[in-house]
Amino acid sequence: MKLCARRLTVLLSLMLALTPIALADMWASARQTDYLSPSGKYLLKVEPASKREKKETCRATLFRVGQDMEKVWSQNLENKKAPVQVFVPDSARFIVTMDEWHNVGKLPIVIYGKGGRLIKAYSLNTLEISGNPNIERSVSSIWWNKNSISFFGPEDNTFFVRLKWGQWLVFDLASGNIIKVDSNAEPKWSDLLRYRDNTLSQRAISMLTSDSPKERETGAIVSGQEKFKNAIPQLRELLKDNEAFILGDLGGADEKRVYYVRKAAKEALVRMGEQVENIVTEEPLNKNTIANTPNANTSTSNMKSEGVERLSVRIIKVEPASNGNKSLILHVELENIGNTEIKGIIQSASRFIIELDGRYYAKEDYGGKSSYMPPTRKYGPIIVDTSGFIETKENSKFRQPIITSDTPHLFPDVHGTHKIRLYYRYGERGNTIEKSDLKSIDIP
Repeated sequence: MKLCARRLTVLLSLMLALTPIALADMWASARQTDYLSPSGKYLLKVEPASKREKKETCRATLFRVGQDMEKVWSQNLENKKAPVQVFVPDSARFIVTMDEWHNVGKLPIVIYGKGGRLIKAYSLNTLEISGNPNIERSVSSIWWNKNSISFFGPEDNTFFVRLKWGQWLVFDLASGNIIKVDSNAEPKWSDLLRYRDNTLSQRAISMLTSDSPKERETGAIVSGQEKFKNAIPQLRELLKDNEAFILGDLGGADEKRVYYVRKAAKEALVRMGEQVENIVTEEPLNKNTIANTPNANTSTSNMKSEGVERLSVRIIKVEPASNGNKSLILHVELENIGNTEIKGIIQSASRFIIELDGRYYAKEDYGGKSSYMPPTRKYGPIIVDTSGFIETKENSKFRQPIITSDTPHLFPDVHGTHKIRLYYRYGERGNTIEKSDLKSIDIP
């Protein structure tokens, strides 16, 4: 049974009136994932549990990286499926995981030690943050660590989590216990507090220039709360950030676009006493305009008055990567040019398949939060860095590339003239395909 967008909005409004913030979300299946330590000295391979592949447990294997991959240990994890985040320090003495796949808030912090031995597993209750009014909820998850910043302490003996509302969780990794550093007046904690504060400042400010809009938002929120004055120049640049989401009843008087990164930057600057004027963080949407501009495959006469779903995929700009790795950076725009909302839009590079000179390239897709795309809406530019793409033999039937040691990556040499096209996968199952026009590009 399908609900129209307006009826669904009313239903969600009733749910929100009775519960904390609850939003719909969509998760792809967990996939095998490799996690490198900061220097690349160690790699942790996490293989999720899978009924289809008859893997009943989630298993992690730690390797020492060199000319050959030397296995250090292999152990089952506490997760039923797979962790959402994994932290591997350069010493690899401890491993910290966060959350259960498709269920953030379950197994929020798990600490492993030598040989993958379990040291301690926490719940939201034992972290003493269960029911905190600052925590958002969705159908699947309790987003306790949204806009948080996490890092290891000196010599990897401690682990810090700075939560969105300013609370710190500090773990002694050898015992797994929480340390109440702020309430401890002993001189030995002064160095640890100094390290914590300096590292937080560095991480938050570096996030302001991240390719991830969520990291830019987090960096702005934390910089404002902590009043990091040296973040002001980057925060002013974020006042022009165009990343946005849509709120309100589809086509209703309250429908609006929210520039959430821009909003976080503005609030941070105001917190620090900076003058900020004429910055638009929210704007109402045109309720009466329905896009009917056809693309190359659609004529105006075919745009019916009801139920036409049409997504346009456009390559706006192509440029060589600046890091010298012989890859391309694609700037892509999605636009709903139909007159009905489109489901299952995930603004991720992994949702694209690249056709280059008649060969197809893709990357592993771990899904993500999807959204509904209303008529006339544009998303982008979405940045697609081709350095992570590998060759695959199919395009429209593509789900996951088969990764082997001899799989050519995209691509050995970008220089010269090329023909390029993008395929974008969307929909509730990610199995609907829309393609861009074939574009000729010249890379000097």
